[in-house]
Amino acid sequence: MTDNIGQHDWAFTMIETVSDRYSLGERIGTGGMGDVFKGVDNRTDTAVAIKVLRPELATQDMVQRFLREGEALRQLNHPNIVKLLDAVHDNDRYYLIMELVDGGALDAVLRRTPVLPINDVLNIALDLADALTRAHRLNIIHRDIKPANVLLAKDGMLRLTDFGI
Repeated sequence: MTDNIGQHDWAFTMIETVSDRYSLGERIGTGGMGDVFKGVDNRTDTAVAIKVLRPELATQDMVQRFLREGEALRQLNHPNIVKLLDAVHDNDRYYLIMELVDGGALDAVLRRTPVLPINDVLNIALDLADALTRAHRLNIIHRDIKPANVLLAKDGMLRLTDFGI
């Protein structure tokens, strides 16, 4: 299937399945390096997030950085950090397959409710500090802390994502 994603200067040929395992769905995020799609792991029937490196950025250096981000996520293994499930190179494209965090990003919450209750603020701050402590103990620096990179699960758990390229 070919689909021009739009909203970008770059054309991206959408493929339905990655590595004969992951089905791509709707785009749920956009960044400077690529997009994140909702997807499904067809072997386990589990919802996943699929981060795709833009094809024109797939230089040797950028691919190594992208894969390092995946490896950093794999090493972190913390309840407040999004989990990496797989890293895939398929059809000259690079993908990080991650857990899907179903509650949305903190920036969207703040747009709806600019002043959060103090208990919510404290819980977010503590969870975020815990995630960053884990990363720093492994000598991993996030480099892009912002509300858009703080995901909130429907159960209220925070997940830090996008450790950046």
